[in-house]
Amino acid sequence: MNSLQLRKQYLIAESELNRVRLVQESQPLVAVVHALAQRARSASLLATVVVSLVAGLVCYRRNQAAPAAGNNSGWRKIWSGAQWLVSLWAQLRPPGAGT
Repeated sequence: MNSLQLRKQYLIAESELNRVRLVQESQPLVAVVHALAQRARSASLLATVVVSLVAGLVCYRRNQAAPAAGNNSGWRKIWSGAQWLVSLWAQLRPPGAGT
C-alpha cells in the first residue's frame, strides 16, 4: 500500500469516528427536541379541546337563549290572544250571563 492509500484510509476512519461522535453528542439534543415536540403536540391537543368546548358552550347558550326569547314572544302572543278572546267574549256573551 502506498502512502496515498494509507492517507485515504486514515481520513475515512477519522470521518467515521467523527460521524459516530456527532451522533453520540447529538443524542441529548434529539431527546430535548422530541420532548419539546411532544409538549407542543399536547398543548396543541389541549388547545383544540378547549376551543371545541368553548365553541360547544357558545352554541349551547345560543340555542338556550333563542328558544327562551322565542318562548317569551310566544307566551306574549298567547297572552295577547287570550286577552283578545276575553274581551271578545265579554262583548258577545248574552246579557246577564255573567251576573
